[in-house]
Amino acid sequence: MKKNNNASALLLAKIFSLFLMVLTFLVMFVYCVFLPRTKGSDMDGLVEKPELTLSSLLDGSYTANMTDYFSDTVYGRDRIKDLYHRIRGWFGKETILTTTDGEEEQLFGSGHGGGDEHPDDSSESPYYPPVSGSEGPSDPSVGTESSGGESGGSGSEPSSSGNETSGTEPNPPPVLNEELCDAGTILGTRALEVYYGDKNLKHIPDFAAILNNFAASLPGVNVYSMPVPKACAYYLQTSSTYANQTGNSLRDMKAIAERLSGVKNIDIYDVLKNHANEEIYFRTDHHWTGLGAYYAAQKFASDLNLPFQDLSAYEKNVRPGYVGTMYKYSGYKQVLKDNPEDFVTYKPKVGYTAIFYNQSFGNGRTRSAEDGMFFHYGDDRVSSWYSTYLNGDAYAWQIKSDVCSNGRKLLIVKDSYGNPLANYLLYSFEEIYVVDTRVFELKLKGFVADHGITDVLFAESLFSAVGGTYINQLKGLCS
Repeated sequence: MKKNNNASALLLAKIFSLFLMVLTFLVMFVYCVFLPRTKGSDMDGLVEKPELTLSSLLDGSYTANMTDYFSDTVYGRDRIKDLYHRIRGWFGKETILTTTDGEEEQLFGSGHGGGDEHPDDSSESPYYPPVSGSEGPSDPSVGTESSGGESGGSGSEPSSSGNETSGTEPNPPPVLNEELCDAGTILGTRALEVYYGDKNLKHIPDFAAILNNFAASLPGVNVYSMPVPKACAYYLQTSSTYANQTGNSLRDMKAIAERLSGVKNIDIYDVLKNHANEEIYFRTDHHWTGLGAYYAAQKFASDLNLPFQDLSAYEKNVRPGYVGTMYKYSGYKQVLKDNPEDFVTYKPKVGYTAIFYNQSFGNGRTRSAEDGMFFHYGDDRVSSWYSTYLNGDAYAWQIKSDVCSNGRKLLIVKDSYGNPLANYLLYSFEEIYVVDTRVFELKLKGFVADHGITDVLFAESLFSAVGGTYINQLKGLCS
C-alpha cells in the first residue's frame, strides 16, 4: 500500500511539474508574442524588424533576424534589462559590451578614438589595461570631480569670464571610488572614456593637411581648427589604472596646432581646464555640456575679436534626471542610473531665424521662434536629451541673427560636439551654417562660395580628429 501511495505521489508531482512547465510556456508565449512590442528604448537602439525576401528566407538570415527582433522588442524590455543588470550588480557580475553602434565619434572602436582601425598595440584600446610606462607628457592638467559629483548635484555656478584664470588653481582632486568598465572607468559617479590618442602620429598629419589644403584653396576665407578634448583630459587624475593617460589630449592638441598652416588654431584646452570645477562635461554622457560649449565659443569669439555676450544674456533651463549614453557604454553600471544629473540649456533671449535642411541642403523648413535650435525629447528618451541641440546630427542648418549685422558668415563643420556652439555665436556672426562631417552630402568649397561664407570653423571631439574614419569623411568633404 505504501509503495502504491509513493507511486501515486510521484505521478502527481510529475503531472504538476508538467502543468507548471506548460503554464509557464503559455504565459511566456502570450507575453512575448501577443503583448504590444516595444517601439522605442531609452538606452538602446532597437533591432529593426527584418524584411522578408526569398534570399533571406533561403539563407536563414530572416529567421535569425526575426528571432533577434522578437527578443529585443519584447514588452517592457527596458525594465527587464534594468532588472537584469541590477541583479548582476548585486553579485558583482560584469556586463561586457561586445558591439558598438558606430554612432557619434564611433566610440570605443579603437585606441585612436574615432577610427575604424585596430591599434598596433592592443594595450592602446580601452578594452585592455594600459602598458606600464606608456605615459603622456608630464602634467598638464589639473581638474577635479565637480562638487556635486558623488550625489549628482549641480556643482558650482559658472563663471562669467572664460578666458582668464581666476587666480587660483582648482582644488586638488578628491580620491574617489573607482570601478573599471567597458568604456574605461567610473570615478565616483563620473564615467570616463580613456583617450590614448595618436602618439605615433598616424592620423594627425593627415588631419592637419586636409585643413591646410582646404584653407589654401579658399583665399580670403578665414579657417579655424578647434578640436575639443574629452572629459578624461581633466578628470582622470585620481584613477589608479589610467592616470598616466591624462596628458594624451594635450599632447595631440599641440601636435595638431604645430602642423597647421594658414589655419588659425583655437586652443580651448586651458579655458576648459580653468573651469573644470564647473559642469562643463556630463558625468553620465560622453559629450560636453552646453556650459562647456559656452566657454569654447567665448574663446573663439575672443580670438577673433568679435562681440560676445555672457550667460546673463541667456535663459537658463534645468531639466533634472538625465542619464546619458555612458550608462549603456559602461555596461549598464547601476551607479550611473542611481545618480542622474541635470541637463542644462542656455537659450538666447534675442531673436533669430533657424532653418533646417536635408543633407544636400534642400527642403528647408523654418523652425518656430519659440523652438529655434532646440528640440524637445521626452522623459521616455532620457539618454537622447543631448539631441536637444539641433536635433542631433539629422539636419544641416542655417541660422540668421537679429542682433548682428557685421557681414560675417560662419560655417561650423562638426561632429556631435559642435551641436551646442551656434547657440552662443548669434552676437558674433550675421549668419551661421552648421553641417556634420559624417553625413553632409555637398562639397564644402562650393558650399562656401555659394553662400558667401567668410569664416569656417572645424569643431569636433579630439576622438574624431585623430580617427581614420572621420578623417576620410573630412577629406571627401574638403576635396
